[in-house]
Amino acid sequence: MAASEIPIDSLLWAQQYIKNMPLYRVQNEVINDAAKLFWRAAPWRWTLGSLPTQAISNNVEDYTVTLASDFEYGIFAELTFTDKILKDLEIVPYINTGGFQTGQASQLAITGEGAAGNYRLTPIPTGYAAGTLPTISGMYKKKYTKLTETTIYTAGALVFPDCYIDTFRSAVLYYAYLYADDQRAGNVQFSGKQSTFTGQRAVVEAMIAEVREIEPLPLTPVETAQNPKKEK
Repeated sequence: MAASEIPIDSLLWAQQYIKNMPLYRVQNEVINDAAKLFWRAAPWRWTLGSLPTQAISNNVEDYTVTLASDFEYGIFAELTFTDKILKDLEIVPYINTGGFQTGQASQLAITGEGAAGNYRLTPIPTGYAAGTLPTISGMYKKKYTKLTETTIYTAGALVFPDCYIDTFRSAVLYYAYLYADDQRAGNVQFSGKQSTFTGQRAVVEAMIAEVREIEPLPLTPVETAQNPKKEK
């Protein structure tokens, strides 16, 4: 996956649209805001990491794991059985400790950080025969790494493929307009759960939507029962 573009070049490109207004005092903010907008827009492959695997045991709800330093939140998790049958786990924000429900685990909460990371399952696993205990695995969203006054001049600091540089530049232009108090930035309007965009923000959202159509995203539906047809 090629990533060789230099972040500051996108800002220099955008400045021509705001009559070369000096943005050096806020150049880091403009570039980072644009990068973060693109980063959080979807579970892009360059924003994902593998969760630590963990074998589960009967009658044990909590498991201490070492989460990566860039762990943000869980994206997808599953149980892998010895016969290669998989069962998806629903990732939830929190599970109360000391639950009384037991059975086939269907939900997973991931809490803590670093070596104090924790997996908590519900229902509390029980009834797994000896030699058939499954293993938890999955994916997580990485934390965004802020670009610095040095790395904005560094080739490859933008970790997405170079073919999407136009999407990033579009986001840089949006924030350049915002910082320049230029009405061409557009705005966001909400009506219930629906949102509409105008101006440059609408252009950014359309370009991100195009990338979503191109990129393979981990949108596997959550299941609460074993699917014998789902195999490695």
